[in-house]
Amino acid sequence: MTKNGFTILELVATLVIIGLLVGIGTPVYLSHVKEARVTEAKLNMDRILLQMKSNLTRYGYMGVGETVSGSEQQFSCTKADLESRLGMTLPQEIKLRWNISVDIEYSFIDGILHMTGLIEFTGTSALPFHGNIKVIFNVATLQFTVE
Repeated sequence: MTKNGFTILELVATLVIIGLLVGIGTPVYLSHVKEARVTEAKLNMDRILLQMKSNLTRYGYMGVGETVSGSEQQFSCTKADLESRLGMTLPQEIKLRWNISVDIEYSFIDGILHMTGLIEFTGTSALPFHGNIKVIFNVATLQFTVE
């Protein structure tokens, strides 16, 4: 007599193995997606800071619409006016994925540039990663914080 199909035991064993692989693989995949998004934010924060320094060197100001308070200059903006104020172009996926906030104060002391403030990227992502990601760059300490 020949066998024409699978037994219920073989089907259950296959489903258990597939379930284990999905159970182990999904968290690993999601952590890689989160890591990639954090790296994406960090690279674009560096681009923004570089553009501000370039504007400062080239034009004498970091971006359009700075305010002066005493000896310090202040540059603040959100995603809505970031490109027009800095004169740079951000990739479309960055604009769709992230809320961006820039708040920088700077001054020159004995000809040396001193900067304080934060560049903040906050993302709420859809599939495949659900959740909030907040990446903060402190320009005074040059440190990234990920929440």
